[in-house]
Amino acid sequence: LLRLAVDLADRLMPAFATKSGIPFGSVNLRYGVDANEARVTCTAAAGSLTLEFGALSVLTGDAKYEAVAKRAALAVWRYRSRHDLMGAHIDIRSGAWTQADAGVGRGIDSFYEYMLKAHLLFGDSDYLAVFHDAYYAALRHLKQGSWYVDVHTITAQVTSPLFNSLQCFWPGMQMLLGDVELALDTLRAFHSLWRHLGFHPEGYTLPTLEVKAGQTGYPLRPEHAESLFWTHRALGGDEWLRAGRDVLRSLQQLRVPCGVAALKDITTGEVEDVMESFFLSETAKYLFLLFDPDDEVYSHGDYVFTTEAHPLPADLAVRFDVHTVGVDGRGTRPIRRPRPRRHESATVR
Repeated sequence: LLRLAVDLADRLMPAFATKSGIPFGSVNLRYGVDANEARVTCTAAAGSLTLEFGALSVLTGDAKYEAVAKRAALAVWRYRSRHDLMGAHIDIRSGAWTQADAGVGRGIDSFYEYMLKAHLLFGDSDYLAVFHDAYYAALRHLKQGSWYVDVHTITAQVTSPLFNSLQCFWPGMQMLLGDVELALDTLRAFHSLWRHLGFHPEGYTLPTLEVKAGQTGYPLRPEHAESLFWTHRALGGDEWLRAGRDVLRSLQQLRVPCGVAALKDITTGEVEDVMESFFLSETAKYLFLLFDPDDEVYSHGDYVFTTEAHPLPADLAVRFDVHTVGVDGRGTRPIRRPRPRRHESATVR
């Protein structure tokens, strides 16, 4: 499997051959980057490679994989506004934001997640520094009450007072961070919307309390279940088990003979002949782990999950005595971190 992972990564490497370091959004695995490939990519795509590529560097001893992923993430961050805000889509050549809306959801979400988790997994303070500034900028400019909105990167003025379902990872990330009260406040708001509507639509307009036209579907997304999982595992009790039961009861309505169908429109109940792969790899996995006690297969606190819910050993860097990696591919100082204790979280202030 490692040989196959290296082969795949090597086929992806041409995407990183850009002057800015921000990779192309697509690459042909046989022929490389097409001459007409779009020069625009999203922040989440460019900034959510550090765990997988970093783990590959650890396992192979070849620093080049983490180096290109780290360079890509830091390159995106370099184009942040004076408010420490990033847009959703960026021109990989000029660094101009082609979609200048800053938020914690669609197009940006896993950038935050990966800066925190890359620090936890590899002990690299560069990632932590980026996360710290990006996270507190989000709290200053994007948080409105229990909810988060989109604002313009330059002016920090609200552009879209909209809940979108990809925001739902945020309370789980805050729980991992140790920002418990903020996480609970937002998670309770998000779950109240789930109970009100039965599902989370792709978009919900906060000022009018209406499902956003054109964003009425529920494609079986995992982010809400993910946050329920992290919160219950951190705090215990029954509240989030009951919330998980609400989600399971909703999903039972979507059972079909060959799987679980996505909702085309939560307001009408119309379903689609679609079940995205992330339903099994993420949504169902997080719900299973929410209710399943620790055992010989899974012990909470021993893993860092990628944004696709693939578990990586939390002590990966310690096992292999690796060094932090600079953007030039050269190692710096060795990482020597103790194995994290179960249920331990990282608190950043």
